[in-house]
Amino acid sequence: MKFQRFFNSVYLIFLALWFGAVVMSGVTAAVVFPTLKSLHVTLPDFASVPVDNHFKIAGGKIMFQVFFITDMIQLISFIVITGITGLQIFSRKIQLPRAANLIRLVAIVILLMTVSYQIFRLSPRMNHNLQQYWTLAEKGEDGSAFEKAFDDDHPVATRILTINAFALLTLIIATGFLLVPVSGEQLSSERKMPPEKKRNLEEPALLHQAGR
Repeated sequence: MKFQRFFNSVYLIFLALWFGAVVMSGVTAAVVFPTLKSLHVTLPDFASVPVDNHFKIAGGKIMFQVFFITDMIQLISFIVITGITGLQIFSRKIQLPRAANLIRLVAIVILLMTVSYQIFRLSPRMNHNLQQYWTLAEKGEDGSAFEKAFDDDHPVATRILTINAFALLTLIIATGFLLVPVSGEQLSSERKMPPEKKRNLEEPALLHQAGR
C-alpha cells in the first residue's frame, strides 16, 4: 500500500509538471515576442537582417532554450507516467473496463504519437533550420530558405503543442475520477474486509438516530 501511494504521488507530480511545462511554454512565447517587438530590440551581430526582424531572432534564441527544456520534461514525464500506468494496470489496482481508465489510456496513446513525432522528428528539423538561418544571417549571407522551412513547420508545432495540452488535461481529469472509488468498488472492498475490521467500523449516524 505504501509503495502504491508513493508511485501515485510521483505520477501526479510528473503529470502536473508536464502539463505546466507545455502550457507555460506557449504562454512564454506569447509574451516574449510582443514584448521584444515593443522594446525595438536590435542585435549588432545581425546587421544584415532588417531591424524590424531583430525581435524575432532575439525571441527565437530565448524560446529555443525554453522549448528544449520543455521537450526534456515531456520525454522524462512520458516515460515516468507510462511506466507507473503499466504498474497500476498489471498490479490490477485499477480495472481496465472503467471508462475513466480507458480514456486515460487513449490520452496516453495520443501523447505517445505526438511527443515521439515532436521530439524525434519535428524539433530536430526545426532546430537545424533555425540554427542554419542564424549562422548565415550572422555572416551576412542569405538564409531565407532555412527561415522559410522553419516557418512552414511552425503551425504544425503549434498544433502539436495544443493537442498535448488538451490530452494532458484529459489525462488529469480521468485520473481525478480514478481516485474516487465507485460505490460498487467500495462494497466489494468491504466484503473482502476481515470480520474483526468490520466490527471496528463506526456505525452510521443515521443508524443511531433510528434506534432512538
